Amino acid sequence: MYLHNSNVELQMIRLFFKAAFFIGIIFCLGHNTLASDSIPAVKQEIDSEILETEQQALEYVFKGDFANALMIFDSIYRWTSNELLENTGSAELKTYHTQIIISLGAVYEELGDRDKAVELYMQALDYCGKLDYNQGKARIYNNLGKISYLRSKIEEAQEYFNKSLEINLKIDNKQSIADNYNNLASLPMIKKEYRKALEYCFQSLEISQELNKPYDVALVYSNIAIIYKQYDSIELAFNYLNQAIEIQKEHNFKDAITESYLNFASIYADLSDYRNSLHYAVLAWETCKDMSQLPVKAKAVKRISSIYDSLIMADSALKYIKIYHAYNDSMYNILSENKIQELETIYRVKERDQHIELLENKAVFQKRRQRLWIGISIALMGLAILLFYSVRLKNILLAQNKSMYEKDRHIKEMQLVQKEKENKLLHAEKRQQELESSLIKEKLKKEEEEGLRKSRELSAAVLHITNKNAILNDIKTKLEKADIRDKQLVRTITNEIDQSRQLDKDWEQFKLHFEAVHPGFFDKLKGKFPDLSQNELKLSAYLRMNLTSKEIAQMLNITIAGVNKSRQRLRKKLELNSEVNLMTFMMKY
Repeated sequence: MYLHNSNVELQMIRLFFKAAFFIGIIFCLGHNTLASDSIPAVKQEIDSEILETEQQALEYVFKGDFANALMIFDSIYRWTSNELLENTGSAELKTYHTQIIISLGAVYEELGDRDKAVELYMQALDYCGKLDYNQGKARIYNNLGKISYLRSKIEEAQEYFNKSLEINLKIDNKQSIADNYNNLASLPMIKKEYRKALEYCFQSLEISQELNKPYDVALVYSNIAIIYKQYDSIELAFNYLNQAIEIQKEHNFKDAITESYLNFASIYADLSDYRNSLHYAVLAWETCKDMSQLPVKAKAVKRISSIYDSLIMADSALKYIKIYHAYNDSMYNILSENKIQELETIYRVKERDQHIELLENKAVFQKRRQRLWIGISIALMGLAILLFYSVRLKNILLAQNKSMYEKDRHIKEMQLVQKEKENKLLHAEKRQQELESSLIKEKLKKEEEEGLRKSRELSAAVLHITNKNAILNDIKTKLEKADIRDKQLVRTITNEIDQSRQLDKDWEQFKLHFEAVHPGFFDKLKGKFPDLSQNELKLSAYLRMNLTSKEIAQMLNITIAGVNKSRQRLRKKLELNSEVNLMTFMMKY
């Protein structure tokens, strides 16, 4: 996510409202108890088929298929409405009906019909007031605040956010309180009241850290970095971006890692440090190129093209700008298809509403049918207009691509003239880069050889211990079976064999090789589970090496049954259920 001054407000909207819809939906349909009264679980009175249908709608939401989600939520809304008409309606059913209305509003908001979303939110707000449903009120006020913000009604947004915060503070809903502070931080940014924005961010950060929400913590760190960037406090901006990306890497949040790399690239570009800027832009591209999010990919390659352009490297700039336009074309086609599907879905919902009204009022059937055909005609005309402008827009984009290509070709011709003057400098830089690349490759090769050597030493240590114990076991067995009259001598020899197999020096030698290949394994495991015994640490190490039960039995000088018992004791100490694989668990350390 870029940090250009001209695009600050848009960046703040994207950051502060990130995942707002999904939080709203999950809240409405995931938490089914009321914080302010004793209404029992709502879903206990709801038909199981309806709940399964609702789950399907949520799956569509998380896939971004809001058109199908709208159809399902609308069907559930019809069902709850009919139930309330036929029955006076319990508090539980009314609460569920209210939650479905809030979900419908969130879907319409995602489809771009904010007026319909506000209408539904106001309807749900009325129900919340009658039911004393405070959590529902808080979520509605938060969503209304977001819509007001996007409509540039800042004072109205402030009022809604404050109402949401006031309710959440009253019912001690900490997750929502953190969301409120995060959203409120976007408002002072418009007036350049950066201290106030930071105050809200740090309040959100404190709660997110308390709740152990790594994604939210990293998000707030990124917000703080943006604010410090506006302060021209570059060092602080870098500091918070580094903290954000450290968390994102730890939890493999690839989309967030990409945004953080692009933030680094943008700051370095503003500082005219194009080489560092290019480094982070390439890291962003390498992180996201296997992901499905086209906008993120397009943003990364556009940044790379821009940096190459600043470095006067026309070939590379042209290469990446072509990739950028290819992504743009793909996004345009997907958006066009989605928009058509959404229009068709909204039309089908409205058509069904009209059909229900026709059945309820036969006296005006002819008039309603005429309106229906008018609606169909308008929808078809709208669809035709949309298709017309879609084709036109694509032609415009093609023309722009051609113009960009001609411009890049002209730039290339100009640069060829300038290259003659800069040839010596570029040649020297190339030789320096080749030298650095050679040194890096040599270092990596040495590190790889060292790793292989340590792995061979570890394998040799395991083989040595296993072979030694196997040989000693064989000697002991033969002695016990042999016809030797001096039984005391046999017992003495077998005792010495048992003591030899249990000597710690083999373990210490093995541990030395193991730590070389898996540094910090024992310290990390012991730090998290301090009650682990020496034998349990040994078993953990052998599991980390993916040894079989038979191999472990030979290493520990016990039976395979004994190994299985040791596994169960270790699993109990680690508090793992039977579904968790012990070997897979040890791979984390």
